[in-house]
Amino acid sequence: MRILVAEDDAATRLLIRRVLEKEGYEVTLACDGLEALDRFAQAVPDIVITDFQMPRMDGLQLCRELTVARGERFVPLIMLTGGQDADLLHNSLEAGALEFLNKPIRPDELVARVRAIAAMSAMHFTLANNQEETLGEIAIVKHLLERLTSPGLKLMPPGFAMETLQTRRINGDACSYLRGIGGNHFGLLCDATGHGLVAGVSTLPVLETFQTMASRDIPLESIYREINTKLCRLLPSDRFTCLIMFRLDPEMGILTVLNAGMPDVFLFRSDSQELRVFTSRNFPAGILEDQGEIEVEDAAVVSGDRLFACSDGLLDLFAEPILRKRFLRRGTRYSAAEDQAWLRNTLRVSLKNAEQHDDLTWALWEVPPPMPLDLGQDPLLPPTETVAGLVLQFDLDPRIHGVRDLVPNILGLLGYKGVPSSTLQKLGIVLTEGLDNAVDHGLLGLLSTLKANGFENYEARRKEALDAHGTGLARCRLALHYTPGAVPVLHHLTVDISDDGPGFDWAAHAQSKGPGELAPHGRGILLMKALTADFQFNEVGNAVSFTLAC
Repeated sequence: MRILVAEDDAATRLLIRRVLEKEGYEVTLACDGLEALDRFAQAVPDIVITDFQMPRMDGLQLCRELTVARGERFVPLIMLTGGQDADLLHNSLEAGALEFLNKPIRPDELVARVRAIAAMSAMHFTLANNQEETLGEIAIVKHLLERLTSPGLKLMPPGFAMETLQTRRINGDACSYLRGIGGNHFGLLCDATGHGLVAGVSTLPVLETFQTMASRDIPLESIYREINTKLCRLLPSDRFTCLIMFRLDPEMGILTVLNAGMPDVFLFRSDSQELRVFTSRNFPAGILEDQGEIEVEDAAVVSGDRLFACSDGLLDLFAEPILRKRFLRRGTRYSAAEDQAWLRNTLRVSLKNAEQHDDLTWALWEVPPPMPLDLGQDPLLPPTETVAGLVLQFDLDPRIHGVRDLVPNILGLLGYKGVPSSTLQKLGIVLTEGLDNAVDHGLLGLLSTLKANGFENYEARRKEALDAHGTGLARCRLALHYTPGAVPVLHHLTVDISDDGPGFDWAAHAQSKGPGELAPHGRGILLMKALTADFQFNEVGNAVSFTLAC
């Protein structure tokens, strides 16, 4: 350990040097403060001992200069004094001195004080190195989180905003956006327990699982189960992650929310300014291996409705009553961009006046309008000779398999077989709608008009009908057609969907003007007709077929 000694008395300098070198310290001497300041940069000492009274620059001024020169490096300063003057001690402490030694120097006292200060310096050095190492590891975790989340967040459509404001330390918050293969919007907010690296690392499998499965339009329940399984397998028993996931289907006007241990999610109605609240209905992921039934909530939405969600870090700044008063009461009276800018500015001002102890994450989405429906002449495929190169055919029992569990797997297989992503997005919409119609209306006998009384009521009636369902299947045949040749080229695909139900009066439906773009029911058939070619029902109305160009 290196020690710099600034002392104008030659005898005292030599005494200090002899005693300390005998103890194994490397000693550098200076005759006054100016020389000590010059040698400080060269010797890079671990401890500085300085006399109070010296020519050219005294000990107080030297301490002040060294406090600046050492920067963030911890270098203890020991002041040599000739007495116990209170003002002298006070001024020395203010200048940066950490310890005092009285003259004349007693070797045993000098050794004891320097040993104690050296031990403190070594401990501080170890802590500083550990902190630097930890900060480096945290920076790596933050880099990984940024690499996982940034690409999706940059692709959010207009009216969507999500962000995480991290503390320097990192506390396990993250958010992610993804657009599924069927064109639906997926969002995630998560908050891992604890602080530091463990919290940051805990979010990585959550993000990776969410993005992998949401990209295939997997249902939220299935995504949550997979996240929970991974966290139970990977994390200690006292670690878990709270999360919110939502899926927005603007074409069908359906918002699905899964809340597991996070603050309430709010949905603002653009037409009535009413507020729908989605509370936590599930355990945080990573607590129980068997979570039992996973609860999700659906809501019918229209263009202009707003979705707001946040982590509890935001509630640390705004108590929920204040949040309701200042922000939630704004409803949808202002544009989404204005509300997003207002929230960002409010957070910035609040964080100036209060220390941020926790990461905070928020999301504010405005439901976009559904795509315009072109109900004119169906697009015709160019006449050409094709052959069916791949045929998928299956029967669906709704008591065993859900449509939204099945369709993503079909789309994934077809994507692997070369079906373009643009075709897959359309197929995801029409295949889901066609199979849903076959199950809900064909097999379960539910009327679409039930949605006019509330989507929640429709889902409750659907569950009752499904529990009471006996026999009866939905069937699907999907064929990929290729142009023949040395290198076959995928040209189009055909889909036939049928069910064992009694059918419906499709001719009367076709002659009606339809429910309008924002109605909670009846839009599905119009959308399927707009997105496909050769769309037609059989005479009974319990089978439909259509074609998609590739």
